[in-house]
Amino acid sequence: MEELQRSISIDPEKCTGCGACALKCPREAIRIQDEGFLRRLIFDPQKCDFCLGIPICVSICPENAIEPIERPLNSEAQVLEFEIMPCAECGKPTGI
Repeated sequence: MEELQRSISIDPEKCTGCGACALKCPREAIRIQDEGFLRRLIFDPQKCDFCLGIPICVSICPENAIEPIERPLNSEAQVLEFEIMPCAECGKPTGI
């Protein structure tokens, strides 16, 4: 039988890539990687300790895109990608 750990799942249909979860994650299990007009939201389940109870990311997400789950130990990272819109004035990435 496969051993499970408490973790989270980010719903790519609901997540807007705002990064609120990454800014509040005390273990840096969720991080943002911006490259030009591409934003990656990366969740590393190996770093997640479930905030020793109720994950902060679950309660802070404005889109309710994060839910607590159980996943197999040694699960791979979850990566979501978002296109960043250019500023209409200067053409630089605007963020999300």
